[in-house]
Amino acid sequence: MTINIKNKNNHIVTLNKILALGVVIVFLTTIWLYAQVISKRNLVNEYKSTTDNLELTNLDYKNSIYQLTDSENLITTADKLGLVKENNPDYLRVGREDNSRLVTSR
Repeated sequence: MTINIKNKNNHIVTLNKILALGVVIVFLTTIWLYAQVISKRNLVNEYKSTTDNLELTNLDYKNSIYQLTDSENLITTADKLGLVKENNPDYLRVGREDNSRLVTSR
């Protein structure tokens, strides 16, 4: 004859299973969040590197513009083109007195 005895601690076993499942879920979620943080950190570092490179390129362009508009460079270019600085330029007035434009004479 077999006697079936119900496990009186059945609710404790179920509770332990639920807690174990919760711990596994929390562990896996933590690993996933850590991977996301590392991924975002790598993206931020990549964007910083790109920004630094763009800033250097921008500085190079600004330096080129400043060299082109430097007064010494402009004087050298004017000399190469044979331009002469006129000390007393003559201006021609066009239009009415109150709304006139200045045009240099040639």
